[in-house]
Amino acid sequence: MPSNITKRDRGSRTKAGRRLISGVTGLLLAASALFVQAEPAHAAYYGNAWINIGSWNCYGGGKVMGVWGAVDGIWSGGDYGDNVLYVKARVGASNVFNARIYCDRPWYDPRGDYWSNVVWKTFTPAYNNQGFWF
Repeated sequence: MPSNITKRDRGSRTKAGRRLISGVTGLLLAASALFVQAEPAHAAYYGNAWINIGSWNCYGGGKVMGVWGAVDGIWSGGDYGDNVLYVKARVGASNVFNARIYCDRPWYDPRGDYWSNVVWKTFTPAYNNQGFWF
C-alpha cells in the first residue's frame, strides 16, 4: 500500500465506488423504463345504439307501437309507429336504459291500448350503432 494513502482515504474511495455503482444502476433502471410501453387505454366515447323493445314487455298483450326513453338520464326522444329507438350511448362502457312504451292491442280487445315501463336495462356497446333487444 502506498504511503500517501491512509486507511481513511481507502474507505472513502470504496464509498465513492459504491455510490458510483448505485448511481449507474439507478440510471440503467430509469433508462430501461423508457423502453417499456404500456397498453393503450381504451376510453369510452359517445356513439349511438339501436334499442329494440320486444312485445313481451307488453304484459297485458298486444305489441309495442311507441317508445320514449332515456340513456343514463339523458333524454333520447321518442318514436311512435314501431318498437325501435336510436339513442346516444357510451361505446365501450355500461349504459342504463329506461323507457315508457305504448302497447297496442287489437281493435276488438275491449281493454284498449295502454302504457308500460321498461326500466333499468343495462347494455354495453362494443361498437358504434350496435343493436340491443329488451
